[in-house]
Amino acid sequence: LYINIALFRWINTVVVTDLTTPFLAKLGVETFDMMNSVNALLISEMVYSPILKFLDIGGIIQRHYHAPRAKTQELMHDNFHGGYYSMAERYTDFTKVLLLCIFYSPYYPIIFFFGVGILFVQFWTDKILLMRAWQTNPSIGPETSRFSRRYFTTAAIVIGAISAATVYANFPFTNLCNCPDGDDKCAVDVSQMYSNVTLLSGERLESVETSAVALKFCNQAKVGFPQDPEHQGFDNIWMT
Repeated sequence: LYINIALFRWINTVVVTDLTTPFLAKLGVETFDMMNSVNALLISEMVYSPILKFLDIGGIIQRHYHAPRAKTQELMHDNFHGGYYSMAERYTDFTKVLLLCIFYSPYYPIIFFFGVGILFVQFWTDKILLMRAWQTNPSIGPETSRFSRRYFTTAAIVIGAISAATVYANFPFTNLCNCPDGDDKCAVDVSQMYSNVTLLSGERLESVETSAVALKFCNQAKVGFPQDPEHQGFDNIWMT
């Protein structure tokens, strides 16, 4: 159960967000850029998720709707057992936040502070609900915490290291590289002015002045493994 929930949450929260974002939208402040999606995930984990746990909508429905309509006293008591929780589910929530912060830290270094805040809120939310609202579960040993710390926490760190190397290799996510010296086809002597320019975001500009610095297209997303200068390609090496 722990492995299934953890893999589902990792893929749904971290992997899908990265794979469904276009390469040129990895960095930016537009609504469709990836950083806004990551911010939405952080706000959800820090604010919306704890609030929904405290509200316990399912428990309210059981106590105030199903309990008064129960046919027997025993069935009525079954509606007052408290909310159900699973240690496997709670630990996967922790590892999900850990992977989210490590995976996107190269894009967004301040995400670690948000991660600390999320884990702090999760700790106190779970503690209060465990003491006040959730039902009593069978006593279990430390096997779940050991398994999570030994395997999934280590895997999150390794995946984060690979993600960081990929981000640094693809930076700055523009598919533009400086022209080499002596390339006449790529030379630009003076800046030029263009009118009625439509950006990818749909914004329309009356005029745009180009830079006198010559740039050319280079596929920054095409990086081999491992992510080092030898696998960046002959014309877009900037890693050392």
